[in-house]
Amino acid sequence: MCLAGVALVALGVMCILCPGTTLLSLAWVFGLMFFLGGCTEMAAWSATRGFIPMSGLMFLSALLQIILGAVMVFHPAPLMVALPFIFAFWLLFEGINLAVSSFDFKRVGFRRWWVVSACTAL
Repeated sequence: MCLAGVALVALGVMCILCPGTTLLSLAWVFGLMFFLGGCTEMAAWSATRGFIPMSGLMFLSALLQIILGAVMVFHPAPLMVALPFIFAFWLLFEGINLAVSSFDFKRVGFRRWWVVSACTAL
């Protein structure tokens, strides 16, 4: 989360200083964030798949983020127009993923599973 916060601050500064190239920069930076987030989620999935039931959704989310991130990093120009839609669908998918994961935490016995569920609602 710290890396994502730093990346978002850097992205905001870049958008203010270079408005002409903002859209191309957004496609590249979001691609990098998708890729790194997917790699991190894949590592989390591999560490928790043995005791989190139905962790396939986490694997699918990680795989889609890695693929989408790689495409956006290496071919950002065609995706500049589609970026708002891609971002919206990613947010929807991740929101659903977090909501489902919170109930998985309840099922395996975590006492404060509801914190994840409450944070999803925000």
